[in-house]
Amino acid sequence: MYRDKSFPAVGLVAVKLMLGSEHEQVTFGSADSKMSSSGDLYYSYGNYSEKHGNVTEHGIYVMIWHANMNGDWRLVLNLQKKLPPKS
Repeated sequence: MYRDKSFPAVGLVAVKLMLGSEHEQVTFGSADSKMSSSGDLYYSYGNYSEKHGNVTEHGIYVMIWHANMNGDWRLVLNLQKKLPPKS
């Protein structure tokens, strides 16, 4: 998991720690998503909004998922980029 001004969080424990300290409510609006022809790779991207107390942050995101040989899906990339405030 990648976030601005933070080292990447790798692994379930690290991601849970990052999410537990940062997030109250996140909403994702998908602009597009696609599945690979082999059916084992999926991506989605679009806009997000994230609430921190009384402040709402807006930005863009991309998520990439991969299915292993058992058909279990794993999130391999979760990238969010905060947009500058509207003037």
